[in-house]
Amino acid sequence: MGYLKMFFSILFFIIIFIMFFGIFFYPKITYAINKKMPNRIKNLPKITILIPAYNEEKLIANKIKNTLSVDYPQKKMEIVVIDNGSTDNTSKIVKKFPVTLLKCEKGKIRALNKGIEYAKTDLIVMTDADVDIDKKAIRSMVSYLTGNIGAVGGYVVPKSKSFIKDKEIYKNEDWKLRYEESLIDSVCNLDGKLVAFRKSILPKFPENLLTDDYSMTFLIRKKGYRLLIDKTAKVYEILPDNLSDEIKQFRRYATDVFITNLKNINFLFNYKYGYFGMMTFPFRRFFPLFYPIFIMYILIYLYFINPYISLFLLIGGFLILLFFKRLILIQITAVMLSYFNLFKNKSLTGGKWEKPRA
Repeated sequence: MGYLKMFFSILFFIIIFIMFFGIFFYPKITYAINKKMPNRIKNLPKITILIPAYNEEKLIANKIKNTLSVDYPQKKMEIVVIDNGSTDNTSKIVKKFPVTLLKCEKGKIRALNKGIEYAKTDLIVMTDADVDIDKKAIRSMVSYLTGNIGAVGGYVVPKSKSFIKDKEIYKNEDWKLRYEESLIDSVCNLDGKLVAFRKSILPKFPENLLTDDYSMTFLIRKKGYRLLIDKTAKVYEILPDNLSDEIKQFRRYATDVFITNLKNINFLFNYKYGYFGMMTFPFRRFFPLFYPIFIMYILIYLYFINPYISLFLLIGGFLILLFFKRLILIQITAVMLSYFNLFKNKSLTGGKWEKPRA
């Protein structure tokens, strides 16, 4: 009985350490490390810009106009819109512009693979249809694609209509940290809103991926290349403006990240992948998805020591989050809901999460 009590006590302190390190110390360490941006190339190469589009009739015209207006030599870039199974007027609208239109079956991964296969250039830029990019973004990003840099991500600037103003603050802080960690080794997570990469490094996305951007983070880093964030390559994102959309978005995101993490568990504390494997992946993307479970364990552990302490922390913590940090409360709720997604829609086969066969 004594050994069992010791085990639960040690586990309690390990969980406390993981959470405090991830929340407070990891950012401080990352900001404190000396770093610098890599060198740029001087001559701009030819590029292919891919825009996957599914039922984007309300946004696609503005997206194409925005992309055509970027500060990049027109003769050196080709814009390709891939309509992946739209049932609206997306294709009809695209045909009005001087861009290439491809079609494929529904699915963003299929759309990207169709575009990559078509591309005649090694350098590829992919961007979502629902974001606007700064005029200088692509020119700046592409200039860093040299040496050991395998992909360069844009710097997302959130625009919030949301009643949860915390989201904009959170996003800004998150992207500052992404930029800093990318200067040390690699960013925790590329974002499909705007990414430039080399076709020679990533010639195709595996068809069974749940995410394109987060998965390509591992696919490229596994080959020994770094993943950089270019702070000057701004891309503007409109955040969800209601509670339901916020929870749905984060719940879906947490589910996909959870499964992708399990498929790439070999990165966890693997010195082969440098700072990314030893610090960034564990404390930015792996352990945070277990925080709700960690919190429950802490409360249960303290309950057996003193139930009043546990009850005080539960009620006090809930009220503090409700009135001062609603976004954290929403994210914890969404992550907990994502656990149900995992067991409702997925099956664990051969040590990897896979979609159940029809």
